[in-house]
Amino acid sequence: MIIRNSRNQRLSVLYDETVWEKDPAGDVKMATFSSLVEPLASRWEWLFYRQALRSESASRILSLPLHHLRGIEMVRYTGSYRQHTLDAPQLSYLSTTHFSMNWRSLSGLRVLILRETDIALNELMAVLRASPDLRDLSLQKVPLKVGSADAQNSSKVILPHLSSLHIHQTRSQQICLLLDSMETSSLQTFVVAVTDGIESEVCTSLCKSAARYIGAFPPPRGDEEARVWIQAARREINFGLGERKILIRGYSWDHGNGPQDRLSYLTSIVECLDSRMCREMKILELCCREHDEIGDYLRTIHSHFPQIDQLLLESNGFGIITAVQCLDSPLQSDSTGGWLLPKLTKLKLDLRNSTDAAVVDAVAQLVVKRKAAEGAKEITGLSITTSPGGISLGVVEFFRQSVASFELTEK
Repeated sequence: MIIRNSRNQRLSVLYDETVWEKDPAGDVKMATFSSLVEPLASRWEWLFYRQALRSESASRILSLPLHHLRGIEMVRYTGSYRQHTLDAPQLSYLSTTHFSMNWRSLSGLRVLILRETDIALNELMAVLRASPDLRDLSLQKVPLKVGSADAQNSSKVILPHLSSLHIHQTRSQQICLLLDSMETSSLQTFVVAVTDGIESEVCTSLCKSAARYIGAFPPPRGDEEARVWIQAARREINFGLGERKILIRGYSWDHGNGPQDRLSYLTSIVECLDSRMCREMKILELCCREHDEIGDYLRTIHSHFPQIDQLLLESNGFGIITAVQCLDSPLQSDSTGGWLLPKLTKLKLDLRNSTDAAVVDAVAQLVVKRKAAEGAKEITGLSITTSPGGISLGVVEFFRQSVASFELTEK
């Protein structure tokens, strides 16, 4: 009835074979559904196709005349080596999971999302080259097989409209080749997430390649445009400017070079950022569970981001004290006697994991020393989140008297 009443309108089709997969009459129901919708394939505008485990319907459905199809999402639960060719000249949105396509037959895409899909790097580059209006590219667990010619190919793909790029759990060396083969000028969101199970030199190269995108000038639009953030833990280091970020997980870091590798990767990134972008950043958000690494991170940021005036800090008690001690006196290694983050005026601390009174005392000392310092601005804004009763009334009163704007939140 719905199809009959639709007349000649475009159709959005949910073709989900798994709905009746365990139904004894499932084959009959699926055949009935197919007989109703497949003759209308030329009217399909959007197709969501989920293939049943033992089904062979993909070749039939994907070879239909889909002349008005604008978007398709295809999902299957195991890989397939059969390459499908779509007869869909208006296709602009393609999302596949475990489907292999005749990639060189695709063009004019605006969104390309690949999950656990078999595609070689040169095939992906052919799709990108044929899709100059691409807006969104997402790769997850895509092997990107590389041939000898890929590493030598110097011809770059220009994607002036690409605004979102996500790459997850793909080999670092292949990501480097992909990133080094593209040019973008409109990127707003950039996320690369890898597991560091390879040589540190390869991951360092990835950091440098990613930095070209993370630190591209001008900064991305939105509220986060002036924020640089670092998240560090025993098994990972994450770095980003606004919505452009790289996440590296190293499961071997429990035993060995975790601190050195994390700092090395961070340094490789910041050294390759556009200096104009670095000067735009005014907020540092630092979340670090390894307190003995905090000083190195602060010094690295100090060397490359001269306009930081606000610090959002989350760590354990030792980490907070370490950070505050780095900020409450001039740099010993600096012959000019300069201060770390000299333009810092606002401090936001999460002390819910820090019950030691010594932490609050260290913050109070920072406020006093910065107010009397030459070459560093005083702290004019202090925001502390703590557990109920975590700060004594006397210290609260001290902060209210010493800081122009003091905010206490108890959770």
